[in-house]
Amino acid sequence: MSTKTRINVLIMILIVAFIVGTCLLTINADNAYADVGTTEISLNTDGIYTFSSVYGKNYTQGELSPRCVIVSNEGENDTGELTITLSGEDASAFTLSASTISNISVGMKKEFSVKPVQLLDVGTYNATLTVSGENVTSKSFDLKFTVNKGKKYIDFLKTNSEFIHFTTGEETGYFSRIMLNDDLTASMIPELYRTDSNDYVFDGWYTEPEGEGTKITEDTVFYEYSILYDNWTNVPIEDEYIIDAINIENAVLTEGQTEIDYIN
Repeated sequence: MSTKTRINVLIMILIVAFIVGTCLLTINADNAYADVGTTEISLNTDGIYTFSSVYGKNYTQGELSPRCVIVSNEGENDTGELTITLSGEDASAFTLSASTISNISVGMKKEFSVKPVQLLDVGTYNATLTVSGENVTSKSFDLKFTVNKGKKYIDFLKTNSEFIHFTTGEETGYFSRIMLNDDLTASMIPELYRTDSNDYVFDGWYTEPEGEGTKITEDTVFYEYSILYDNWTNVPIEDEYIIDAINIENAVLTEGQTEIDYIN
């Protein structure tokens, strides 16, 4: 075999070896990629999470229930460290229990919490919470929190604790605290009776003492915390009526009743 022929054969062998080696490298790379598997996380919250609203900016942290967020590793590999962020114009209106989560193993879960901060002004606050990492696809959901005007209750204040009593509502000393409905109307309007005299008609509740201000009704809307005051009208019972017995549970005239209602 001539020298030229030997050289040609050697070149062919090298070319074949190069082609085979390249194919082997490609196959091994594909196999290595296939062995990596997927890394996937999920959250127990999606869409929009709305916190319970509060009334007035002086709400306490005790009134706020934090949202517990559970991060699950549903992939085939560990997640690596994850980062938790808040974004949006109102991001500062919320606070996180942690800003990072350490690696989550396959099939395992970890959790953190988020809640609104204190002393926010009246208004509605929105932000987006995102959990991300180098090895995972980010997951997000939105947050919403509303601070309403006033408080979620109003107080009915009676002028006298010894002789004037509530027939409805829970009495605490001089006042009865009544919760507001969702439309900010009173859930009930308490009634009063008095034991010192039968010469008074209970005239209802007003926004100012002694019948001043506005008389409230079941349709009155309370945008702010309010104290309501009882008012009485003196209507003496005529002397010719003789009252033999009085129902002490309802010992006075109420609006719309007459003296004859109390005569036995």
